[in-house]
Amino acid sequence: MANECSFSSNNRNNYDIGLKPFNHDKKRGKWECSTDFFYACLGHAFKIDAMMVLPSMVFKNLGVCLIIPYFVIMALCVVPIVMIQSFLGQFSSTGLISVFRIAPLFKGIGYVSLAINLTQLTYYTVFAAIPLFYFLHSLRPTMPWSCEGSKFWMDPNATVTTPCNIADLQDPPGTEVFMRVPSLEFFSQHMNIIHYLESKPPATFSWSLIVFTFFIWTIVGSIVSKPTEMIGRYIRYTCTAVLIIMGLCLLRFLFLPGALEGVSTFFRPKKPQDIKSWLFLGMLVLSTLGPGWGSILSMASYNRFKTNISKYSWFLGLAQFVVIASTAFLQILVTNHMNRSNPDLIRFRNDERQWLEFLSIPSALAFLELPNLWSMLYFAMLILGAMNLVVVQLFSVLTTLFDEYENLRAMKREVTWMTVGTLSLFSTYFCSNHGIMFFEVVTEFSVLTQMFLNLLLLFVILWVYGRERFQRDLRFMTGHMYATWMIYIVRFITPIFLIVGFVVGFIIAVVLDENYSKIVLYIVTSITILPWLLIPFVCIRMLRQSNEVKLSRRLRKLTTPTNWCPGDSVYRHQYELTFPNLETSLN
Repeated sequence: MANECSFSSNNRNNYDIGLKPFNHDKKRGKWECSTDFFYACLGHAFKIDAMMVLPSMVFKNLGVCLIIPYFVIMALCVVPIVMIQSFLGQFSSTGLISVFRIAPLFKGIGYVSLAINLTQLTYYTVFAAIPLFYFLHSLRPTMPWSCEGSKFWMDPNATVTTPCNIADLQDPPGTEVFMRVPSLEFFSQHMNIIHYLESKPPATFSWSLIVFTFFIWTIVGSIVSKPTEMIGRYIRYTCTAVLIIMGLCLLRFLFLPGALEGVSTFFRPKKPQDIKSWLFLGMLVLSTLGPGWGSILSMASYNRFKTNISKYSWFLGLAQFVVIASTAFLQILVTNHMNRSNPDLIRFRNDERQWLEFLSIPSALAFLELPNLWSMLYFAMLILGAMNLVVVQLFSVLTTLFDEYENLRAMKREVTWMTVGTLSLFSTYFCSNHGIMFFEVVTEFSVLTQMFLNLLLLFVILWVYGRERFQRDLRFMTGHMYATWMIYIVRFITPIFLIVGFVVGFIIAVVLDENYSKIVLYIVTSITILPWLLIPFVCIRMLRQSNEVKLSRRLRKLTTPTNWCPGDSVYRHQYELTFPNLETSLN
């Protein structure tokens, strides 16, 4: 039997629209265990930028009030989007470009997703390299950011206020003192890139950070060059290790002096002082799983055809909440402990707010019994979590390339290492003081791209492809009939949430936040907008390639499924027998 589904005149062949026929990759493999898909998708919850910036602020300001809106947004947005992406990948067994055989006119969406994945990968390895820096220094007999260790590198004549020298300083009463966290100061002095808000700072690179980043890329490359089964095994083991270490750290931090002071206020309904907390809550829920970039779609393409994606969609939403709640409480416990140690002078500079939660915890760990052990465990958790996400995103990129471009399949190892090498070179820019200032704003803009991509995806599946055909394929694949009212919620209610989230996110990132210079916003906006030009470009290219004369017939053919069928040959044959004449209605 041919690889293409040509059993219906309505299921168009690629030749009808001037495209090369799609040839399914029979050697792409499957997950070794059904849970590997769950762990691969859960890796999105280990986004250190989302884990360290948003959760603690949202949890502190909203308390128990966040639970109901959180689960409402999760049920109406995250779960439906995860299910739709999982359906696309699992049904077709292809990545995020080839999957648009379902409606070839919109293939540009896949190229945009690929471009965003590549852009994010160029900077995200730094979030694994920085914990590696702390992990290696935790191997020293005396940790450098402890009060004893800081004597060997901190200038005794400097007027820097830290928890270690606060008793030695004599400041006039009422003086506002900005405290420096030793672990943050240690990183700043060794890397020389963290103070990026100075006026026109000279361009400096951290060569240590570059070496660490290359080391991370080498490990990631060696992982993604393995067969699918081994990649799934790695993700499963590391994800489990991250969750175990997170549980151990949470249990240990409960016993830090003063850690539980004020925690009870979380369980009391309270009015937030800052409206941003409610706005950030929506961004937090929608950003952590990152479904808009297509990674979930690509990971689902390695599922067995009958995998219950609806069950996994709910499990992922709940697991996401557990992860971000745990990381939020880790930060709250550490902050309370530091407040207890220095109740009068816990003030931090605004230019470090992005990195404060990320880089201040080592100082708290230095006061524990067996500080080296807990420091190594904590940073091992961050390294594994960040690498997990990089592996998943890079694996998604490679899946997309090999599925779409058949000639690359014979050179998988070479293409993999060329991609890794190219991305590692671009990553060096983010190891400079100029590159590192883009981190926070790029994170916020990436959430906006996810929301807009999800809107387009919902439009293609539930309006172009059609509700009835979506329900039909979903039932054929999973054996479950999904109620029409549930589909209507995804069709009408979910887009409203996404539109509101997009507008709110834009207001937060551009209008309300005054911490970014205009030039930073202009550069990041340009980088964010440029990939979207691929959508009209691909649309025009597809229309020009079509064999039809009339524009209306070209549009109709390009919005009709082309070779859309199960990737598994057995189920492909069943699909042919069950639906010999596919309907062409777009309703």
